[in-house]
Amino acid sequence: SAAVTGELAQRVDIATRWTSLTEANAARTLANILSSEGVVHEVMQADIAKTSARISELQKDLESRSLSSEDKAQMAVVGAARQAMLDARALAQKQRTDGQAEEAIKTVRGAYVGAVERYLTELRKLVGMQEAALKAAQAANTQARLTTVKISGAGALAVLAIIVLGAAWLIRSIS
Repeated sequence: SAAVTGELAQRVDIATRWTSLTEANAARTLANILSSEGVVHEVMQADIAKTSARISELQKDLESRSLSSEDKAQMAVVGAARQAMLDARALAQKQRTDGQAEEAIKTVRGAYVGAVERYLTELRKLVGMQEAALKAAQAANTQARLTTVKISGAGALAVLAIIVLGAAWLIRSIS
């Protein structure tokens, strides 16, 4: 139905926006940790915090929706991958704040980049699952419409046949 495909389209949109915001925050985090400029650090920290809050809202929105057991399982995997990424980012930020710039750079280039890649891989799987569900629902809707058209066509042919037979019977009864 239109309601189902609408819901699925919204889930695709949410998961896609979540992925895009995660990619943006990953780039900001890299710039933030790798830059020695204080102004860059301040601006990036604020943007990272705002984007992280928006990502949390999108995650909660998606979790509140009617998800299949496979979707829920993937959401759990995504959540764990996100937490690993957040932990690596927090460690790198703490190291930077504590004056351990070299350690922060090692952490961001190693653990953080790896965690981001895993997180984005799992997010993209989630997007793919939502897109597949949307395509399946659209195909089912198309099939249902085609069936309706076939039934309507058969009904119209039956009515036409009855009219023709009735007309033939009427003509014979007059002659």
